[in-house]
Amino acid sequence: MAVKKRNSNRVWPDFLDYFRQDFRREILGWVTVSKYFGLIIPLIIALLIALIIYINPFTPKKAFLATGQEGSSYSELAEKFAAFFKQNGVELELIKTPSLEQGLSDLSNAKSRVNASFMTAGSTRPGQYPELVSLGSIQYAPVWIFYREKIKLGENPFAALMTQKMAIGTEGTNTQKILKKMLSLNGLELTPRSNLFELSNQEAANRFVDGDLDAVFIVDGIESPNVRKLLSVPDVKIFDFSLATAYVKNLPFLGVVKIPRGALDIKNIYPPEEITMLASTVTLLVEKDMHPAIQWLFILAAKNISADGNQFFEKAKYFPVYSDHNIGLSEIAKRYYEAGIPPVFDYFSVAMASLIDRIWVILLALVLAIIPLFKLLLTIREYPSGKLLYDFWQDLRDFEHDLELIETRADAQLLVDQLEELAAAVIETWFEDDVLHRYFGLKKTIAEVREKANKRLAEFA
Repeated sequence: MAVKKRNSNRVWPDFLDYFRQDFRREILGWVTVSKYFGLIIPLIIALLIALIIYINPFTPKKAFLATGQEGSSYSELAEKFAAFFKQNGVELELIKTPSLEQGLSDLSNAKSRVNASFMTAGSTRPGQYPELVSLGSIQYAPVWIFYREKIKLGENPFAALMTQKMAIGTEGTNTQKILKKMLSLNGLELTPRSNLFELSNQEAANRFVDGDLDAVFIVDGIESPNVRKLLSVPDVKIFDFSLATAYVKNLPFLGVVKIPRGALDIKNIYPPEEITMLASTVTLLVEKDMHPAIQWLFILAAKNISADGNQFFEKAKYFPVYSDHNIGLSEIAKRYYEAGIPPVFDYFSVAMASLIDRIWVILLALVLAIIPLFKLLLTIREYPSGKLLYDFWQDLRDFEHDLELIETRADAQLLVDQLEELAAAVIETWFEDDVLHRYFGLKKTIAEVREKANKRLAEFA
């Protein structure tokens, strides 16, 4: 049979030669290597699968955000987040909760579908929610005290307010917690009284408009429909925290914000004087294992909302910022606050950019290690090849030794048969290219030993 010559002077014929003559040998080689190393190959495959699971390349198509009370700025803010998510091909389902505290409770409950929630600063203790991480604060939540113009607050305004028909927020909310801390600083306690009402923000606003209340204590953004409703009441006044700096010293989770004179209504110059207020911040919390792409979407949404320039208390692009340190930052948020948005997000979708951002270090390491890895790969292939060849030489040496011990025709025939099997096994066994000269040397030596064995067999005949 004529041997098919290899074409080595042109690319495509050479390429076809590889698949015609070498490809099967390569597959056989890797099968041999796999059999030789046994469990090591499945272990490597398992490590690769673990790496894929760690990278988690598939972005969820849905996330769930608790929004807090209806009519609050948090609910309005959640709608903006949902719109941004929709633009990026992910659905953000908004889960209405009676309070942010309930949203936080749902978020920390493994059985709940909520995997993100807002939280106002001051409502948690360090280490209270180890299973949650922060993406940073995303807007101010001012502390408002609305009261009727007819009320005279005097030297001790909080003592005066406690005598009025006043809404103090619902039990367990951060609104009530902040009120209790402020009262404590003024030597007062929040005790059950017939003139104090635990109402939702929406109900408190409605009753104040209807004239059933004299004052409302509320922690919410100025964009809140409830706050806007309270500001629309003709005889309403906004409490001015003249001791704001002193409050911040004692309640460091609060900051100072101001409403300039006439900022709410320039035509009627309202407020008539600048008002100093205290403000908490709204922090976005998520589950620790939330997919990185979804975390990036939340951060990008917060950045986009802050950049629209329609912010009353803060400068545009001020948020997001890490201000409430009671909940630790996620690794994604740390990267953002240290280095900003990675440039890759300018060229790819959020899902793809997030994947590239997570694996570029791994890819860089692989690129840098590709040459030593390739050499290691060749070494891995060469070792079983050399070991198998060595085993054949050992067998051949034993056969040659046995050749000197032949005493009967049956012994000679057995040795001849064994040498035939050895020769067939050598032909069927894969060897690395670098040891082919040893392979042909082995075949030649087997033929020589087999010729000696046949001579001994002929002698007995």
